[in-house]
Amino acid sequence: MRCVSSGLGPKAVENPTLVAGMEAVTMADIAQSRDAKVLDIENTERLWNDAILRRNVDSAASFLAPEYKLVIGVEGQSLQVIPRELWLSVLPRYIIHGHRITDMHVSIWNDLAVVTLAITQDAEPLNERDISGDFLITDIWVLRNEKWLVAERHSSRQEKTSVAVRGAFRAFEEKH
Repeated sequence: MRCVSSGLGPKAVENPTLVAGMEAVTMADIAQSRDAKVLDIENTERLWNDAILRRNVDSAASFLAPEYKLVIGVEGQSLQVIPRELWLSVLPRYIIHGHRITDMHVSIWNDLAVVTLAITQDAEPLNERDISGDFLITDIWVLRNEKWLVAERHSSRQEKTSVAVRGAFRAFEEKH
């Protein structure tokens, strides 16, 4: 499944034709450009995850902004912030046997993109920490010198629920 958000506000949608210099730009042109950016980011996201699966430090590093950090949510603890160099040093020992992106949502705002992934993985424990399971990953991408780079990744376990999330929100709305 793929979801897309353009980051365009309602004013941009009200005006069906924008003039850029001497050339008219239609909303269809904008949508096509946005779709191309989304595909570019989706492909880049998959290539980066492939580098992680291969434990290829040089390849993985080529996708990272200098300020990259991994932020991990752990129940009952403060957020764990892992800086770029530490993350890269651990990557060769990050052994994943199976990895599947089950859903992806991309939002773009000019030179910033947010990619939210639902990932299922089967992996060997990392220093006694279980890294197998279903994860919600959020990657923050920044456009620098015409190249998308990951500035930050957030990782947490997916929520277990017995009620569909949208249904729970609707039920709350109906009561209030």
